[in-house]
Amino acid sequence: MNGISRIAVMRNLWLCGVLTLLACFGRADASAKDTATEEAARRAMVIAQMRPEAANALFGRERTPAAGPPQAIGSYDRGCLSGAIALPADGPNWQVMRPSRNRAWGHPVLIGFLERLAQKLPGETGWPGLLVGDIAQPRGGPMLTGHGSHQIGLDVDIWLTPMPNRRLSPAERDGTSATNVVARDGMDIDPTAWTPQHRLLLEAVVREPLVERVFVNPAIERAPDSASTESGVTR
Repeated sequence: MNGISRIAVMRNLWLCGVLTLLACFGRADASAKDTATEEAARRAMVIAQMRPEAANALFGRERTPAAGPPQAIGSYDRGCLSGAIALPADGPNWQVMRPSRNRAWGHPVLIGFLERLAQKLPGETGWPGLLVGDIAQPRGGPMLTGHGSHQIGLDVDIWLTPMPNRRLSPAERDGTSATNVVARDGMDIDPTAWTPQHRLLLEAVVREPLVERVFVNPAIERAPDSASTESGVTR
């Protein structure tokens, strides 16, 4: 978990989720304009190589949510989702990254949580807003590539970088890579990347009533003045 932290949120006995905080913000390269096309081609290739009845293929090719009341079914790494809604690509204090993946769908409880969190961060932490990565596919389930979790619409990747003061283009959002707040040896934070605002962001999240615990890279846990295990932050 290099430079990544996870926050588990709980609403009731079975409606619980994970907020995954990814590291900093890198630059899009010259090929960013082609990324959406490449992603679509890659998805098609992955589906073509799977058995038609494979769960990854069945869920991966769905582009719209399942009808019915919102319901997270199963567990983070073995489940599905009905009644999902998508986090809008742009909000007052957030931007959705990797839009070509169509993974910004989630349970309404999580989507509402993200919108409220993003809007209160500037005043509480000086953090201008969130860059939001993967949440779930329209109907949840196993993804074609990447995560083993994110299957019930209650997991979200949030980049540990302030939202820029401009709207990123779709090409930039697809072509930009996350960088790391953990040093290359994995033993400490990178002092050139880690800021007091990172600590304030984590602390603001763990104060949220829906948050049960936070999983962080041990280097972040040891960072000076970082949110501690006693505050609800765990590995």
